[in-house]
Amino acid sequence: MKSSKDHYYDLEKWKKIHSKSSINFMDLQLSLTETELKLKEILESKPFIKHNFKCKHPVGPYIMDFYSEALKLIIQIDTEYNERRRDVSYEIERNKLFEYNDIKTLSFHEELIITAPNGLRAVLEEMLNPRSSFPL
Repeated sequence: MKSSKDHYYDLEKWKKIHSKSSINFMDLQLSLTETELKLKEILESKPFIKHNFKCKHPVGPYIMDFYSEALKLIIQIDTEYNERRRDVSYEIERNKLFEYNDIKTLSFHEELIITAPNGLRAVLEEMLNPRSSFPL
């Protein structure tokens, strides 16, 4: 017998809920910050474009900055706003859902994305390379 937790962790269930939702995720993509636009530009270029990262994409009940379903990888942007409003219980529950579904997460501070995009690109290339010493 499935518990309510099993349903909470069922990403297919959440996809159905989002498809019937009044939230227009395309609208969210039209109001990106400078940092989100910079990271989007990187992820839509070679060699990352093949991983098909989606911007402002729902994963379960959460809206992620960027998500690649093929890699089961979330890339989040850490901001000062996020740091001020950090809710540990929220993060624990969110991370449980990600772990249950074998989804990995990476977080980069907004300052790094804006001031050192080439360095970020190099780090991502190394991490997404299957022959890397620290692949995802």
